[in-house]
Amino acid sequence: MVVGKLGFEVGYKGLALISILLMLPVAGKTIEQLYERSETAQNAREYAEAESVWHRVVQLDSDNFRADSNPCRVLNRQEKQEGAMAACHTAIEFNLNSADACKNWGNVLSGQGKLEEAIAAYRQALKIYPNSAVAYYNLGLALYDRGKRSEAIAAYHQAIEIYLNYVDAYKNLSNALRNRGKRSEAIAAYHQTQTI
Repeated sequence: MVVGKLGFEVGYKGLALISILLMLPVAGKTIEQLYERSETAQNAREYAEAESVWHRVVQLDSDNFRADSNPCRVLNRQEKQEGAMAACHTAIEFNLNSADACKNWGNVLSGQGKLEEAIAAYRQALKIYPNSAVAYYNLGLALYDRGKRSEAIAAYHQAIEIYLNYVDAYKNLSNALRNRGKRSEAIAAYHQTQTI
């Protein structure tokens, strides 16, 4: 027997049945199709649509960390800070080992100017998943804004090491190097943005 989120005892047959039911079409769409639609809407910057779909996904599949983590990102991009904070807290409570939830939490904190807390959140994300170029990049942004230029440069380098075609990381690396007086290194980083 397994005790579910709401305290109900569910046998393994019940879990299998729930899994099957979640894959049945809901208003013509499966859970995976809803995930895909939300990601597509988010990538198209249709954040209200993405938020709406994620709310539906959370209703249908609240035991999946993506259903909790992604609303945090969508709400943050819409600058709905209270909702983003609540969604991030829920995602982290649901799965303490979600690098994505920690990274999203860092983004919310960074947007609020809470840079030290954001830096800690990005570092936690990187402890969980050390191959996240985006987490290193965001860490670099927060470190740079906090005045920790050398650490920011190292974070940008890490992001680029993981994802060689990371144009934004090269641009910020170039700016950071230029501001540190490392002109030739800054020019080399900037030239990388032109070749990608």
